[in-house]
Amino acid sequence: MLQPELTGASTKFLPEGLGILELDTSRYAPACSGEIPRRVLQTIEDDPGLEGGELLKQLGSAPYGYAPGVVKACAAGLLRDGKIAIQPETGPEITATRDAGVQDLFDQDRAFRKARFGKGGEGGLSRQDRARICKLFDELLKRDLDREEGPIADAVSELFPDLAKRLREVQTRLNRLPGDFEEPVALAKLQTALEQCLRNPRLTRPTVQAVLRHLDALRDGLTTLQVLEAEVNDAAVQALREAHTVVTRMASQLEGLGIQATNVEAAATWVREKLESPEPWRGLADLEGDLEEIRVAYRSERRQLLLEQEQRLEASRQKVRGCSGYSTLGADQSHAVLKPFAACAISTDEQAIAPSLEELKDPFAARLQRAEREAVETLDRLLVDKGEVTQLTQQVDLGLHNRELSSVEDVRALAREIESRLLPLVQQGTRVRIQ
Repeated sequence: MLQPELTGASTKFLPEGLGILELDTSRYAPACSGEIPRRVLQTIEDDPGLEGGELLKQLGSAPYGYAPGVVKACAAGLLRDGKIAIQPETGPEITATRDAGVQDLFDQDRAFRKARFGKGGEGGLSRQDRARICKLFDELLKRDLDREEGPIADAVSELFPDLAKRLREVQTRLNRLPGDFEEPVALAKLQTALEQCLRNPRLTRPTVQAVLRHLDALRDGLTTLQVLEAEVNDAAVQALREAHTVVTRMASQLEGLGIQATNVEAAATWVREKLESPEPWRGLADLEGDLEEIRVAYRSERRQLLLEQEQRLEASRQKVRGCSGYSTLGADQSHAVLKPFAACAISTDEQAIAPSLEELKDPFAARLQRAEREAVETLDRLLVDKGEVTQLTQQVDLGLHNRELSSVEDVRALAREIESRLLPLVQQGTRVRIQ
């Protein structure tokens, strides 16, 4: 088995001998210096596209007589130094010893013989292009690279998966931002660039060419990524979500109730403008005073509504307690009568944002009215069960809500109307309760 990097080789292959191998710390690696590697390289350059079988034949016959293993070792060294490129019978071109398929190419005799050999550098990147790529790695990734395709592709394999992970983490934080925040275009282009560069990092030249194609997107995207990693942390995301809640829940609820407060309106306007800006996370501390203005006003209004609820609840309870026959009830019966009021109340406090201020107002009035009606109906049934009354009280709605009276005659007409509706019921012995 002949590998691109050889171990346990005889010293006769070192530079002072055949010049096929060079000593690299504790191991031997194929070299492209020496007389034999130069002859192998010259043969390939003289006949681009030469098949490996023909290469072995030409160099194995007179006047050279090199063994196949020697020719293969030279080819490995030349490939490592980028002086040749190899096109296998199947699969992509091989331009570096790190490429996929290298092991099979040198291990399998048929694969080597069927492969075509050519000059290295053809179709590759210019020195200027490689210098531009290395400058990107140096400035933005703090990695100093040799200006060759192999080290660049190695760096892509090593660094870009971590970049993709960092990008996903930043995108996740950006997705948690409130409102309709749009991800910077530079990040989307960076994601595409990383995906293209990592399509097959074991293929050196296509990987390096992909880096060059997306060089601008990588530069802009990495710069943007590093800024966002520093500025859009979890604390900033939480602060923005809190600010969004204050204006969309608290300020909006105050506006929905028609509460006029110049300081709250001005504060809400400023916070909304900040949240809709391209970089809302910058200068968050400047919003705290405006957010507190809104919070104070909201909690004050909520506290007042909850106080009014309790007062109205207690007034309704007292009204039911004052009904005829209530005083004769036992403790359990009294509890049953007043039970609807417990379901009517809302369990919340002034710090909460739900239920809304509107739900604490109008819907509560309707619930309180229903609870009062259920309470008196329960009272009537209990009194009938006790035999204290013979029939249930009849509820009568006189429809007087919003009734307008503007003269003495209007008052007298209303009195006659009420009498005409209620007197017959009372004369029949019916107990009447006006709704």
